[in-house]
Amino acid sequence: MSIQPIGVMDSGIGGLTVWQELIEIMPSENYLYFGDSGCCPYGSKDTEEIILRVKTIIHFYRNP
Repeated sequence: MSIQPIGVMDSGIGGLTVWQELIEIMPSENYLYFGDSGCCPYGSKDTEEIILRVKTIIHFYRNP
């Protein structure tokens, strides 16, 4: 088992399914799941807005 958890960022479409698959493949790992459906969809956002959102999520991963 790794010391650091695996971060899973879900922008609202498919992330939960990916997370469930990761758990099946690597059940001994620790995970941090960030569900971000409130900001979905990302495709309609400009680059600066997405960068700010990702920085916020990275902050969450560093300070769970």
